[in-house]
Amino acid sequence: MSYASEVRAELSAQNETTGHCREAALMALLLCLSKITLADEDTVIVTFQSDEDVLATKCFTLLEKTLNIKIVSNRNELFLSREQWSQLPWFVFLMNADTENGTVPEVIQGVLSKDCCRRSFLRNAFLAAGTVSDPDKGYHLEFNLARQDAAEAISYILLQYEIHSKMIRRRKNYTVYLKDSEEIIDTLSLMGAHAGLMRMENSRILKEVRNSINRRVNCEAANIGKTVAAARRQVEDIEFLQRSGAFSDLPDNLVEIAQLRLENEDMPLAELGKLAHPPLGKSGVNHRLRKLSELAEKTRSTRFGKETQ
Repeated sequence: MSYASEVRAELSAQNETTGHCREAALMALLLCLSKITLADEDTVIVTFQSDEDVLATKCFTLLEKTLNIKIVSNRNELFLSREQWSQLPWFVFLMNADTENGTVPEVIQGVLSKDCCRRSFLRNAFLAAGTVSDPDKGYHLEFNLARQDAAEAISYILLQYEIHSKMIRRRKNYTVYLKDSEEIIDTLSLMGAHAGLMRMENSRILKEVRNSINRRVNCEAANIGKTVAAARRQVEDIEFLQRSGAFSDLPDNLVEIAQLRLENEDMPLAELGKLAHPPLGKSGVNHRLRKLSELAEKTRSTRFGKETQ
């Protein structure tokens, strides 16, 4: 089972327990999935545009509980009388064409005034039109919707919790999406997908640990490379001083460290200092090796100057 399927299964197992939450869930399903047409002046046909019969069944059940009626349906279609739909102040809004004005009507905001109702709406909107990517591969959660007002309602809810979604139009549809892992985790929490949330958190932690280890390994490898290169230059400077005859004029403390470096080309400075008599610290070793390099550079400059005269 994919990660998105696991999240959907977890959300599908949750039911609304209060009348106001059932109404919010019903509005989400109708807004995200249905097409409403007039059969005559007093009857509308609600057609569910989904291959998932379970969502149509849930919507029928919510309608029966909310309106206290027995639904007359034909597969993914149901019929509502004016007397029935008039019990839902926002239903007339759904019968109208998509607003496409970038606002959420007050009649919709009224249904979403409670925290529990916003969560219910968001959960059912995800079941109707949402998906989320596997956190092991990337972070992406989206709602793909036929109506702009449905997209605006979802964005409106998310903004109440300081979750800043983005919306784009793809042909005739609207997509509300999130790519920030923190905001996706917050959205999963709002919807009640706690198992999915924990899996995403674990995946994110593993990624952070893996990236941290990789950074440390790369940093250590770079430092080792620099140390080896520096040691190689030190050996070259000492060998040059030996060839040039300048080595015999060096003081004993520089001769000692030079010989230790020649005998231990790859040894770190701190370890090299322990072999000196008396032992030296890292800074002491570095100071003496730097003196040798400066003398080598000075000798090279002097020789080059004489050769060009």
